[in-house]
Amino acid sequence: QAGHPYPILHAKEGTFHHIGRDSLPIGISQTARFQDHHLQLALGERLILYSDGFSDGAYGQNTARGKEGLQPLFARVQHLHGPALTHSILKIYTPPAIKHRW
Repeated sequence: QAGHPYPILHAKEGTFHHIGRDSLPIGISQTARFQDHHLQLALGERLILYSDGFSDGAYGQNTARGKEGLQPLFARVQHLHGPALTHSILKIYTPPAIKHRW
């Protein structure tokens, strides 16, 4: 992971799985070793990548989402793709004070 949050595999049957292993952030140790992780997506699956600012930040309800807290969000918008997906996520989880900016 090199300090990044776990990517989420959205399987075609609708389940969500965190992919990867814990590791030190990049730059913490000169002797740290990182492993490649290979994944082949099946038709209808997607890999969700996001920053820790999204998973750890306070959105809407002023609660930290954490990695498990994102699953209900992604389940709610799983039928969407591309810009519609991004817009819906921002609309749902952007605090009201910031929404007026976009």
